Amino acid sequence: MFNGQTWKHYGLFHGPLGCHIFAIAVNPKNHSVWMATDGGIAIYQAAWPLRKHPATRQRLAQRLPRPKWRYITRTDGLPENLNSIALLPNGTAIIGTQCDGIAIACRPYRHWRVIRGPQQAPARAFGGGLLSSFVNS
Repeated sequence: MFNGQTWKHYGLFHGPLGCHIFAIAVNPKNHSVWMATDGGIAIYQAAWPLRKHPATRQRLAQRLPRPKWRYITRTDGLPENLNSIALLPNGTAIIGTQCDGIAIACRPYRHWRVIRGPQQAPARAFGGGLLSSFVNS
């Protein structure tokens, strides 16, 4: 990770889950860094969420004494084989998977709604929803 001045290396035991990172995104709500890995989602938080200064109304972030890691895995309801991440301005997470469609959750990311497409792609487009459960990006 790069904090604007120096690089910090995080290994398997003190950093992201798993051995491979497939996607990285920054949460616009609190500037945390999300990583889709072969072990689930790893969230790196270097500072507390932005808050407005009471006098100047300027947005400020307070740096944490130590960066904080949080993990979301299959035990939290997340599907397997994550390969893409989209984070909306309100902090809602949309995760694309290789075979299970998309998973959507709002903060605090404890309840995931999984939306799957049909097992076989239809011959023509119709209606709403996913055309397939295979999400590449």
